Amino acid sequence: MVIDLTKYEKKTLFSFFALYVGSVTILLAFIVILFFNRNYENQYKQIVTSMQMEAQEVCSEVMMGGMEGKTKKNFHFPKSYKFSIEYYSIEQIKTLPFKLIHGKNVYHDNATDTIFYVEPNKKGTWGIDYIVLQEKKFLGNTFERIQHCTFLFGSIYLFVIFVGYILARYFIEPIVEQRKQLNNFIKDTTHELNTPISAIVMSINDDATISKKGLERIKYSVKRITEIY
Repeated sequence: MVIDLTKYEKKTLFSFFALYVGSVTILLAFIVILFFNRNYENQYKQIVTSMQMEAQEVCSEVMMGGMEGKTKKNFHFPKSYKFSIEYYSIEQIKTLPFKLIHGKNVYHDNATDTIFYVEPNKKGTWGIDYIVLQEKKFLGNTFERIQHCTFLFGSIYLFVIFVGYILARYFIEPIVEQRKQLNNFIKDTTHELNTPISAIVMSINDDATISKKGLERIKYSVKRITEIY
């Protein structure tokens, strides 16, 4: 349905809609950024926790294998479906793209978008001093997460804008209807006033005296104007 708006009503509607769109844009942008950061942190913590648990489990199995008298050749090293597991000696660990820091287990390599979790093997079973787990997908998927958030933001944004447009139309429609009713009332009133005023004008003659009949017309017309007023 097309709503016939005056220039002032169009300006008012545009101002309201612009304020609404601006407020929604700022609010949704803040929510999306907050959601992205919180989601990133939660996923990162889950990955690190999972790496820590697997690294400690692998380290325990290696130490138990050594304590049970097994050799490195006949020992079945654990495998992971999520992470890459490698075993390093003190010398071999130096080949990794970072320097070990005492008390720190998690390291990043921005060049390869890799997360490393280093678990020390204090017993040094079979010359294995460190168990290293690698995760190569999370850091590299940042762009995909941004795309996901952008798509989510865009979908919600378009929906909210559409709802705002519908609400604006519903808000402005009663105002337009009242204006039309007022215009119709003015037209009807003007039409009703036209008859008695015309009678007064016709009854008045500057060149002659007003007849008794003319006075009666004037009185009736004035009374009618008073009733309409």
